[in-house]
Amino acid sequence: MVSYITTTLEEEQYHCKAFSDDTIKINVYTPDSYRRLITQFRADNIGHDTYQPRGERAYRVVLHNLHPSIHPDVIKDELEGLGHTPRNVLNIRHRLSKVPLPLYFVDLEPRDNKKASMTSNFYAT
Repeated sequence: MVSYITTTLEEEQYHCKAFSDDTIKINVYTPDSYRRLITQFRADNIGHDTYQPRGERAYRVVLHNLHPSIHPDVIKDELEGLGHTPRNVLNIRHRLSKVPLPLYFVDLEPRDNKKASMTSNFYAT
């Protein structure tokens, strides 16, 4: 395994930890190393689980007090008009009855100034 990883990455760019359930955790130190290793695993059909790098994760916000009859595409279009790039808009449903609630999860594309711009835009509208 070490020789396989070393062909893709240089030795100083990762470290491994073995667990008792026959799994191995590989930590890489740079986003470039992460992308190269995942690309190599996929090319060789090696099963793996991964976490999304922090810089690529969506920024999730919750919109309150919107009628559940509003279609998510309408919300998405409005957010795009405000200069945001939504990945997903989802109406939240009650966990038992599955009735739509006046709440929406919105996943936005990551941006350096997302928190400041979301606060100002949503309080201004």
